Amino acid sequence: MVKSAFTATEIAEAFRSFDIDADVMEESVEPIEYTIYGQVADLPFHVSLLGSGPFHEEALFMAFVPTSENPIEWANEWNAELRWTTATPLLNEDGTMITEEGDFLVGIHRLLSFYGGIHPEALRSLAGQCLLDFVQIYGLDDDDSPEESEADMESGLGEDVLRNAVLSLLRSGEALTARQISRATDFPKIEVNSLLYRRPDLFRRHQADPPRWTLNKHD
Repeated sequence: MVKSAFTATEIAEAFRSFDIDADVMEESVEPIEYTIYGQVADLPFHVSLLGSGPFHEEALFMAFVPTSENPIEWANEWNAELRWTTATPLLNEDGTMITEEGDFLVGIHRLLSFYGGIHPEALRSLAGQCLLDFVQIYGLDDDDSPEESEADMESGLGEDVLRNAVLSLLRSGEALTARQISRATDFPKIEVNSLLYRRPDLFRRHQADPPRWTLNKHD
């Protein structure tokens, strides 16, 4: 069913569907404001729900990235790669913003808009795209160690290779979880999940806990 607004719980569940922690916090102000706080491998992010609720037509994904590099150059390089999220250097009045560890900070953000109506599966895809950008900054995903994931990222395997690998694997007809597909293809699970939810024309989701996937065979 297409929806033009989602509750805080529904948006949090879209992020939790990728097996990460995401909790809804209610701010004690009027009108009530909601924020989703999450983390991947101890790395935090948050999603601010825009509007008074309980149904929200927009949400803002935000994460803060410490870097020892020039934050303006870091952001320019990130944005030049046409990522899903946009990077913005966080600067104070004298042109710098330093963390306690002595690093600069860059914010990555994406406005998620539901106005006009999207399917709940599309909401999961939006969440997955944000998370994919986020974990690629650090070269890790929610199941792997940094060393293992950096090797995956450096291998040069692109989405076309991932898609073909998943298609080949699912031709057996067996319904597999995203974790099983990840292990069989050697791709991070968050990338696998993002592809599966983003391509309902290719992949069919079966209700289970966790969900299982087969090829979407057209009559």
